[in-house]
Amino acid sequence: MDLTLFVERLLVEANPECPDQQIKSLLMDEHLLKVVSTTCLQSALLKHGYLLFETLGGPSGAHAPLGFVTCVCLLQPSPDNIRLLAQELQKPRFGHYRVVLNGSRDEGVVLILDRDADLVTPLLSRWTYQAMIHELLGIQRNVVKLEDASGAGKPPEQIILSSKYDDFFLNNMFKNFGEIGEVVKKLVKEFQEKVSGHKNIESIGDIKDFIVSYPQFKKISGTVSKHVNVISELSRLVSARNLLNISEIEQTLSCHAPNEQFDGNLQKAHVSVQGLKICHGRTSKHLGFRQSDASHTKVKMDDNLYTQHKPALFWLTESVLQGRLSDELAGDVRGLRPTKKILVYMVGGITYEETLKMYQLNVTYNSNVVIGGCTLWRSKEFCQHLKTISTP
Repeated sequence: MDLTLFVERLLVEANPECPDQQIKSLLMDEHLLKVVSTTCLQSALLKHGYLLFETLGGPSGAHAPLGFVTCVCLLQPSPDNIRLLAQELQKPRFGHYRVVLNGSRDEGVVLILDRDADLVTPLLSRWTYQAMIHELLGIQRNVVKLEDASGAGKPPEQIILSSKYDDFFLNNMFKNFGEIGEVVKKLVKEFQEKVSGHKNIESIGDIKDFIVSYPQFKKISGTVSKHVNVISELSRLVSARNLLNISEIEQTLSCHAPNEQFDGNLQKAHVSVQGLKICHGRTSKHLGFRQSDASHTKVKMDDNLYTQHKPALFWLTESVLQGRLSDELAGDVRGLRPTKKILVYMVGGITYEETLKMYQLNVTYNSNVVIGGCTLWRSKEFCQHLKTISTP
């Protein structure tokens, strides 16, 4: 679920008969003010005509009554808010009021888990586009830094990757590495066709057509350049770090019992058995991944050799969606019914692999699962974290 789109849609639907061009005021309680300011850019609010922003019960400002302004009140249905709203309506400052109570009678479930319940998932290689970018390059506030691989000492190139403003990234962020390569090839081919179509500009009509299409042409050019550079760097790192062979070993360890072929793969990947047993100072005894946990994650596996493992969170959330969560996993859950509204919070951080699985569950069950955590882990950082917390 995209919280930004949800808030924007909520504000638009709050007053459907009022066009975006008409000036509107947004009156919120303190809680929803924090939610809206965190998830929604002011430019997006301005686009829908919201020019004034006030807190319910706060200073009303010194402006004169604005009879031509519609006030949309976005509030939680609490006694205090109802009382403050009544005071506002006793001396109305706006021409029209529309009250939206952000409450729902639909029951949902809140899942709060500890990262210690699954310390394996953050250690595994990622193979979807967004997850690979974060793992190998790092994503900080939608910014990716591409280091200069030529050794010329050039400063890192900063690239903006946002699913809100980059349609290519939005449509392909969950595709695996093989699929994304084919999609980029198709994008480059389309771009080349557009370039060749503008080579012969001879008449005034040709110039006019080019000027009309230039903004789109420039946008496509930037998209192609950006994603080709990102995928080229990902490919280089996958090859340089021997990640395909290493990922195969990781999947065998997490999903299967090692065999003779596994020993051969270890030698092929130049991986030390002792190094696998001691993950930066954390032995399997310290990983907190009990045998019962391991057997639970081996129930089903994907056909893709490099993505067989599924996080424990996937099975747990699916059980809640189906209304069959066992008492053994979550204590007394008598009365739990199937629900499509789940808020998942992982104490100790989450991974992009887990966000992918929640997205897939939303598609499969037409559900509304939202996942959050205190950080988004990269395997190297998580190993260092394990080493730190294991030090006496």
